[in-house]
Formats: sequence, C-alpha cells, structure tokens
Amino acid sequence: MYELMNIGVSGLMAASRALTATSHNVANANTPGYSRQVADFTTRPAVRMGNVYLSTGVEVAQIRRNYDDFLTKDLREVTGQHSQAETLHTLSSQVDNLLADPDAGLSPALNDFFKAMQGVANDPSSGATRQNFLSNASSLEQRFHLQAGELDNLSNQVNTQIQNQVDEVNAFASSIANFNEAIITATGRAAGNGSPNDLLDSRDEAIRQLSEKVGVTVVKQDNGALNVFMGNGQSLVLGTESQSLVVARGESDPSRLEIATPPLSRGSSPTIISGQVSGGSLGGLLQFRQTVLEPAKNGLGRIAVGIASEMNDQHKLGMSLENKLGGDLFQVPSPDVFSNSKNLGTLQVSAAITDASALTTSDYQLSVGFNEYQVTRLSDGTVTTVNNLATSSIDVDGLTLNIGNGAAKTGDSFLIRPTQNAASHFSLLVNDPAKLAAASPLRSSVGTGNTGKGQITTTVVDTTNPAFTTTSGTLTPPLLIRFDDSPPAPGLSYSMYDNTNPANPVMLLGTDYTDPANPVQVNGGSIPYDPTVGSTVLPSTTPALDYGYQVSLSGAPKPGDSFTVGYNTGATGDNRNLLAMVSLQGKQTLASGTATFASAYGQVVAEVGVFTRRAEMNKGAEENLLTQAKNNQQQVSGVNLDEEAAMLLQYQESYQACAKVISITDTLFQSILGIGR
Repeated sequence: MYELMNIGVSGLMAASRALTATSHNVANANTPGYSRQVADFTTRPAVRMGNVYLSTGVEVAQIRRNYDDFLTKDLREVTGQHSQAETLHTLSSQVDNLLADPDAGLSPALNDFFKAMQGVANDPSSGATRQNFLSNASSLEQRFHLQAGELDNLSNQVNTQIQNQVDEVNAFASSIANFNEAIITATGRAAGNGSPNDLLDSRDEAIRQLSEKVGVTVVKQDNGALNVFMGNGQSLVLGTESQSLVVARGESDPSRLEIATPPLSRGSSPTIISGQVSGGSLGGLLQFRQTVLEPAKNGLGRIAVGIASEMNDQHKLGMSLENKLGGDLFQVPSPDVFSNSKNLGTLQVSAAITDASALTTSDYQLSVGFNEYQVTRLSDGTVTTVNNLATSSIDVDGLTLNIGNGAAKTGDSFLIRPTQNAASHFSLLVNDPAKLAAASPLRSSVGTGNTGKGQITTTVVDTTNPAFTTTSGTLTPPLLIRFDDSPPAPGLSYSMYDNTNPANPVMLLGTDYTDPANPVQVNGGSIPYDPTVGSTVLPSTTPALDYGYQVSLSGAPKPGDSFTVGYNTGATGDNRNLLAMVSLQGKQTLASGTATFASAYGQVVAEVGVFTRRAEMNKGAEENLLTQAKNNQQQVSGVNLDEEAAMLLQYQESYQACAKVISITDTLFQSILGIGR
C-alpha cells in the first residue's frame, strides 16, 4: 500500500513539474531569445522485495531546453552579416540620393553655369549677361557647398554612431560577463543536477544582440562561461571579466573617430583596431566610410579643383572691360596634410596641386623609411619611392609634396588628402561683372595695303610673362611682321620688327618654323615661309623672344604684305577668351585627359549607384539567410502554442490520473483500517 501511494505521489509531482515547464513556455512564447523547455521523465529505481523488484514511480530527471549550438552559432553569424549589410545600404542610399538628385545634384548647376557663360560669349558687352553668369557661378559654388555639407553631415553621423555603438558593445560585454558569473554560480550549486536555462537563454540573447553591433566569435569554457572575441581575436569577454573598447581620434586625421582599446598605462595612447573590426553595424559604418563616403568626397573635390584650376588658367589669358588681364575666377582649394600623432621627428610637409588633370580620387600616405621616402596611393597601394631624404619635393599624380624643415625619423608618416575637402572650400573670387575677362588681350590686324591672302591668328599662352604690361595697357613689344619685297632667295620670307617706334622699327631675331621637327635659329634678317606649312612666329627658341603668346601665319601672302599684333584695349565686344572657357565644358581635362567635368561627376554618381545597388542586393540576400536561420533555430527552440496546449492537456490528465491513484490508495487503506473494527 505504501509503494502504491509513493508511485501516485511521484507521478503527481512529475506531472506538476511538467505542467510548470509547459506553462513557462506558454508565458514566454514571445520572449526574445527564449528556448522551449521540456521535462524529461525517468523511472525511479525499483526496490527489491524478496525475489521481485517493486516499481517506485517516476521522476523528472531534468528540465531541458531545446537548444542546438550549431543553429545558434549560425544565427549569430548571419545576424552580424545582415546588420552590416543593412547599415551599409542605408547610408549608401543617402549618398546616392544626394548625388543623383536631378535638382540638388551638381549636374544642373554645372549646366546652368556653362549656359550662362555662353550667354556672355554671345553678348560680351552686356552687363546683364555678365551679372547672370556671376550669379550662376555663385550658384555653382553654393551647390558644391551643399553637397559637401551633406557629406560632412554623414561623416559626423558616422562618428556619432561609432561612439554610440561602442558604448552599446561595452554594455553588452559587461552584461555577458555578469551572466557568466551567475551561470557559473548556479551550475555549481546544482552540482550537475540541472542547468539554469533562463540564464543561458538570456546570455545567448545578449550575445546575439552584441552580434548586431559587431561580428563576434564565441568559445565555451569548461565551467560553462563563454569567452567572446571580435575581429581578429580582440577579446570582449573573458570569463567573468569584460574588456571595454574606446573611441579615439585618428592618428593621421583627427576628424575621424576610430575604434580602439584603452591605453595600457598612464601616458600611453589607445591602440586603434578599426582595421580589425568586421560584421555588425560597426563593420557597416567603417566599410561605408572607407568605400563610399570618402571616395565620394574625393571625387566631388576633384571636380571642384578641376573646374577652379582650368577656369582660372583660361581666365587669366583674357582681358576684362577694364583693359586688365584676368585674374583667378575661383579659389583653388589646397590639399590637406596631416602629421601622424605618433611621429617622433619634426619634419614639416605641405602639398600643392600642380596639375589638376592628373589628380586621382585617392588619398596618399608619405612614409619615412631608412634613407628613403615612400608615397603610397591608398586606393590601390601603388608606391612611389624616392631614395633621398634630402630631397625638397616629390611629384606624384598632379601633386607636389614639399619637404620642409625639420628632422625626418624612420617610421614617421603623413596623410595627404588632395581633394577631400576641396568642394567645401570652392569659392567664387570675382563679383564685379567688369572684371570678367571675356576678351583676348591681343589684337592682330592685316595691313591695309596687303594684296595676298595671308592670315594671322594670335593665342595667349602665359600672361604672367613680362611682355604683358597691364598697368600701361600696352603689349611689349608690339609686333610688326612684314613680308620682304626682295627676298634673298626665290620664294617668300618675312621679318619681325619691334613696332614700338614705327618710324624706326628694330628687327628681331626669329626662328624658321617651316620644318617644325627641325627648327633653325635665324640670327637676324628674313625667315623663309612655306604657305603650305604656315609658321608659328612666337614663341621662339630664343628665350628673349618668348613673349607669352603665339602668332601663327597661314595662307599665301604677297611680298610687301604686313601684319601687326598689339594690346587689345577697348574691345568690349571681344569674346575670344570666353569662347575658350566655354569650350572647356566638352574637353576631357580630368582623370589624365579621359573625363570632362560632367563625365567625372557622372562617374562619381555611377560608382556610388553601383555600390548602393550591390549593397541592396547583399541586404536582400542576408535578409533571406537571416529568415532561414531564425526559422531553423525556432524549429528547435521556438514555442508552438498549439503543441503546448496539447501538452497541457496531456499533463493535466496525467496529474488527474495520479491523483486518482492516490485517492484509490487512500480508499483501500481506509478499507483495511475498517476491517479491524
């Protein structure tokens, strides 16, 4: 009778515990990270009575959570990859929408700029068209500033998110370490007779949420604790201790925030580990900054530098309504040079743009080696080596790196950013319509008595040449070209004269250009002329005759014909220089002569668009993988309410049946007691 009572009680207790586990499942069906718990039943050891073994009932061996380590690991990894892809796509889309916007993009402002310039070329004497051009030039400046400002805002946003994400990583790491400690304690108290399922679930969920921030690797210890590592082995959790991360300013560029480990001792610097971080939203932020944001800023800046440089070069070859040579139309932004904060030497380095057409969209690093400098193009790793620490300058890709004073120490480095902030500093320098140099400073004319069909054209090459005397409004020297009446040999020849004093012109030395491949210096006298070839009169191979302009003869002049070149004063209707500026719209002046201003911008837009599309596709693929990983994990660990309802009924019936056993046992016992009455 006693055994029967024990069996009923054991069944009652087992059913009660199973009901508790099932009810716990139902209550936590929507709890993130919860794993379904199952009561595992086992038969209690039988008791020998004589020559038979009497059963003693049932007991719950353990409350087991449905858990698969492989599926949990897969979900954790896919979560990190999805978070990185989602972050990358979200931020890349913002850059793509900004640059490709048909209204806010650079293309409309660039087209309006050249359209207004063409308007001045059509009517160079009109103050209204000149003012309209300056207004559109100002709009172009504002458009550069708008786009650069938005990209700078994204840079600040990335910095802010890096700081926030690092704080969250530290919080999760601390939480996981606390869970480790609680699990070790609970497991020890159970002495192997159970596991703290809810604590294990909470720890797994904390690690999963951590993987949304950064890719992690988990290693289990014998005592039940989990060690968590990120990147290439940087520890975040070791047993019951968490390792904090910090945010530090970049060693080369203080405007960039980097992920780092704390200083090892007072006075030392944090160790930057951004290059080791991958996965999660942190990995997405770093990848976006390196592969989308900074190349876009560099590409936009290169266009700003190209427009400013090319426009300035041509504008300075023209003449304003004030009869003065043109100056810079735009400010050309200078490259940024950052000295690494760990440099030990005192070397000073600066940079200047010497050829805008050769600029790339890359940043550069100048490193000091043993008796050499190395300039690395960071976009592709191309290295230019100069085996001389005493050099004063290094030329690379349209840049001149000026090596200044100070001592160079091996290991020192400098970051050079030629164009990254150029769009922010692009600015219009001319605000007076009269200062717009639309005309050419040269005026050529055909002699009134000419009988031949000779023609003359002039091209300004360098207005910084002393030949241009803007203060007096003269050209030094005014040039007279006269075809001789009596050439010394059959055919045509001409002589060049300084026409400062027409009554007594002084003959100039010249160069025979009838054979351009083999110019022959002429020491005075006349110069042979071949009408089928023509002749470029100036500049000459004689340095004294380099006046900063070229004069070209063509056609078939007659003996006695003459041509003059002088300073082009009062030429309000002259548009020759502005036409040359307008022509720059279609010229391939960027990317080593392979891209126009518009196509260079189109390339930036296309690169960002292609990357954004790729990021969108990766995001979609990762979403599918994440859904599959969640479904696989939930098939094992998830709570099915229909199944739990069925189990509740089963355990309820079991509980009632065991209660019936106890009731019957009690009845029998009472019957036995009643026999003796």
